[in-house]
Amino acid sequence: MPAGQIMLAEQLVLAFYLLTARYAASAHRGSFSPTKRIMKGSFKGICICFIMQKKTLFTQWVSPFQQDIVLTGQKESFQSLLEGATHVAPGAKGLLFTPYLVGERTPHADSIIRASLIGLDSRHERAHVVRAVLEGITFSLNESIALFRQAGKNIDSIVSIGGGARSRTWLQMQADIFQAEVIQLDNEQGPALGAAMLASVGCGWYPSLEVCAYQLINQAAVYEPNQPHAEVYADLFHLYQRIYTQTKDIHARLNQYRSI
Repeated sequence: MPAGQIMLAEQLVLAFYLLTARYAASAHRGSFSPTKRIMKGSFKGICICFIMQKKTLFTQWVSPFQQDIVLTGQKESFQSLLEGATHVAPGAKGLLFTPYLVGERTPHADSIIRASLIGLDSRHERAHVVRAVLEGITFSLNESIALFRQAGKNIDSIVSIGGGARSRTWLQMQADIFQAEVIQLDNEQGPALGAAMLASVGCGWYPSLEVCAYQLINQAAVYEPNQPHAEVYADLFHLYQRIYTQTKDIHARLNQYRSI
């Protein structure tokens, strides 16, 4: 994996895929090194990983906003829900969301903190809430990236995989918030593809993981930061970071009522 590049996974990444991804991300560049690491943001360990849990909870959380569609007999896809946020400007009309639906781990090891939706008013429509949720999840990931940058690590390229990597809006948002290029692969599958690659090499269909990765892993698109948007997000990110410290005590006091 080239210096300055990390992998962003939008689902749980199993150990076998961590190994495979190290080959895959470097295969085309001929720069694989077993000492290069994929970083996991949720545990400050091996790989920046946006766990499936957050995306699943996001889908469940926004379901009340789909009641009008469900009642008319129509069913809306997750992808079409995300598309509604495409036409909303960065900042979602002054709306911020912290994705602490079941607590937080990085950078705050806090099982009591809960999500907040800050700035909601009568002007906001469903698309603004969806945009704010996407931004909040990405801000949360950016906190992990900020930790590595503060430690002197250079991060200028991110490979995005998982279901969220199919959304061009979300990929561009990631590039703007992370202030780094975000690479979309032609297949967003993570662990499943990694398992298939290992099985293929094990069956002798490919002589090595490097050769297998060269055949199966290809870049589909590269998203560069939109500087005007990046500047807006840099300011919003500082506001986002203040929400935890300024709501922590409130959530701790509310905890006693959650079991009533």
